[in-house]
Amino acid sequence: KQQIAATIPDSLFMKIRAKGTAYEIWEALQGDFQNKSRMVAVDLQRRLQQERCTEKGDLRAHFAKLRLMREELAGMGQPPGEDEFYAIILRSLPYSFEPYISALNTTSSVLGTVLSPNKLMQAFTDKYDRRNIGKKPQNEENTAFFAETGRKGAMGEIPKRVASTV
Repeated sequence: KQQIAATIPDSLFMKIRAKGTAYEIWEALQGDFQNKSRMVAVDLQRRLQQERCTEKGDLRAHFAKLRLMREELAGMGQPPGEDEFYAIILRSLPYSFEPYISALNTTSSVLGTVLSPNKLMQAFTDKYDRRNIGKKPQNEENTAFFAETGRKGAMGEIPKRVASTV
């Protein structure tokens, strides 16, 4: 009992101090941690199902987050199934992907096949990459804007913020 008490926080010890044997203490600790891990898994499942990518969001980062959440759930012994994860992916996409979702679903139906979640994410990543070909990152556009619009401030000097980008 002393060995267990020495390895747990005082707040946890206060919960189990009335237990008579080391076995009873262990059972109480085990039950407490199992309940907490169940609550964590339920919360993570809820967050996974509610995850959404914004219209101008980074789809690659979004998919990485979905994969990570799925792996964490798998580590807890509660991964979403292939069909469930497929539906989560589709639900999480921005509205602008609706025509592509429809085309993929129609093609899958005609061919009698269903893409795996990984292949589905790859198809949308390819579409996302094609949409963004030739677009400048936001930082470059802002730098160009500052360089073109305001070389001089009100006092005739180049502001420090602009000077660093010029």
